[in-house]
Amino acid sequence: MTAYKPRRAGSLRQALAALVEACGGNAAAAVILGFKGPNHVQRLTDDGADNARHRVSLEQVAKLQAASGSIIVTRWLAEQQGCIVEPLHVKPLDPVSVVVGRITSETGDVLSAAAADMARCALTPATARLVMKETDDLLPAILELRAGCRAVIEAAP
Repeated sequence: MTAYKPRRAGSLRQALAALVEACGGNAAAAVILGFKGPNHVQRLTDDGADNARHRVSLEQVAKLQAASGSIIVTRWLAEQQGCIVEPLHVKPLDPVSVVVGRITSETGDVLSAAAADMARCALTPATARLVMKETDDLLPAILELRAGCRAVIEAAP
C-alpha cells in the first residue's frame, strides 16, 4: 500500500516510511508489528492532522529495523542531533591491508569531489552533497580498520 498523503522531506514520518518500505511495505510491516492490517502502519507514516495522534514506539522501530536489517530511523534520529551512526564490525571483513587500500581510495574520492570548489574557496550545495556521499562511503571503511585493530589487540598474548 502506497502512502496517500505527502510527507515532509527529512521528517520522521518520511524516515518511518522508508523503514516500512525496507521491510517490504505496509502489509509486511503490519505482520512484523502484530497489527491486524496495513492501515495502522499507513497512519504511522503519513503526515496530516488526521494522523497526528498516531505515534510509533521505540519498540516498534526496533522490531522494524531488526526485520529489515536497516537502521534508517536510528540514522535519522542521530542526524537530528548532529551525529552519525555507523555499525561497528564485530570482526574485520577484509585483511587490514585491503581495508587501508579502500580507505585511501575513498579518501581520494572525498578530496576529488571537493577539489574544484576548494580552489575557489567556496563550497556549492551540489558539491557539498557529493562530499557528504563520499564521506558516508569512507566511514564504514574506517570503522572496519578500527575493528581490525581491535582484533589484533585482543588476539595478542
